Amino acid sequence: MELPLLRCVSAKCSSDGRSYYRGNEFEPMAWPDPRYGEVEAANPAGQRLLDYYTEFHHSPGFPAKPRGEFGFFLPAHPMVTANNPPGVEPQPTPGMPRYELVGNVRLGGQWHKKGEVVAYIGWPLEAMRSVNPPAAAVTEYYSRNSESRRLLKSPWCCLRTATFLPPLSAAEDEQSTRELVHVPRKPPTVRPTRGARPRVSAA
Repeated sequence: MELPLLRCVSAKCSSDGRSYYRGNEFEPMAWPDPRYGEVEAANPAGQRLLDYYTEFHHSPGFPAKPRGEFGFFLPAHPMVTANNPPGVEPQPTPGMPRYELVGNVRLGGQWHKKGEVVAYIGWPLEAMRSVNPPAAAVTEYYSRNSESRRLLKSPWCCLRTATFLPPLSAAEDEQSTRELVHVPRKPPTVRPTRGARPRVSAA
């Protein structure tokens, strides 16, 4: 993947605690903030990052930083929730997942009829059957990882303009859960002995 690059166009810029000067190019670890200098895109990926920020930075669910646990990731439709799935894509690209609807489904506030084939870049719903390889990969991935706390908000990355399905470890999630659960130890028991004062011994 082409990493996004920004270029400092003011005398000095700051990003994520680091300073840059006019003409310097850098990978943004934080979102651009005009209070700390003006920047422009230095490559196409940088332009996609700036466009994403302009369109979504006021939306609920907007990522705190453009780079996280799995590297750079800009989720499609950051404002959607499980009860409010995104709509179909009006201008789909060849790599987008496509599904056949096996029932009537409301997507993005609009009803779609059974039998329609739609381009959809959210996590698949029960009423969807994959009809191309990207959709099949997303469906299989979601069936394995839907309960994971590390599941990304969307299977589509607006920076890569492609699906993004990083490996998630169910065993690792289970281990983290066990570490967070406190299991109290049994209290000590008192075992009196004949002719002596009771002593405390661990169970």
